[in-house]
Amino acid sequence: MVANTYLLDVVLPNNIVVSEVLVCDSEIGAQKIDVLIGMDVILLGDFAVSNYQGETTFTFRIPSQKKTDYVAELDG
Repeated sequence: MVANTYLLDVVLPNNIVVSEVLVCDSEIGAQKIDVLIGMDVILLGDFAVSNYQGETTFTFRIPSQKKTDYVAELDG
């Protein structure tokens, strides 16, 4: 399989810019998916997803600032 690839700057909703990310073209838009954020970006910082009261929110920061462990918080 051959896919077009592009080198892009990815700008996240909180205006974090991740420069020169290698991306590949696909048909994910047909599944109503705008973009997939891969581990190559996620590993640069802290990433969390929550679905509090049915509202999905994600947050991301660079650089990583602390370890987040929800299981440890339960044991707290």
